[in-house]
Amino acid sequence: MVNFQIRGISFEALLSKSLQKEVYSFDHIAINPSVIACDMSNTGQPNEILDVAVFSLALMGVNWGDYFKEVCRLLRAGGLLKIAEPASKWSDDNFRKLKDGIENAGFNVSGKPKLSSKFVYIDAMKPL
Repeated sequence: MVNFQIRGISFEALLSKSLQKEVYSFDHIAINPSVIACDMSNTGQPNEILDVAVFSLALMGVNWGDYFKEVCRLLRAGGLLKIAEPASKWSDDNFRKLKDGIENAGFNVSGKPKLSSKFVYIDAMKPL
């Protein structure tokens, strides 16, 4: 079974409905009963329950570095982290901080980030 963790603005509700897998959705505010309201730095979930985690427009808290530590704890070895964030927020020095935060939490960034005019997309993996 593939388990997903979704964190973001209303994205989780749409993705969780389209997948035929178990999905855990976390956000600061639960937009529906399937979303768990919490600070992403402490979800209260058991270790290594996820195969894939998606952060979409999710790194808004001042403690976003802690989000990566928590999701690293939740992902199984070899688990994937997919990130989609506004390009304007993560330009120049801020992007270096973002990449450092991902790597300092224990992830390996996969390839080069993909940039569009509005978003930056980053893939990372928890080492085996």
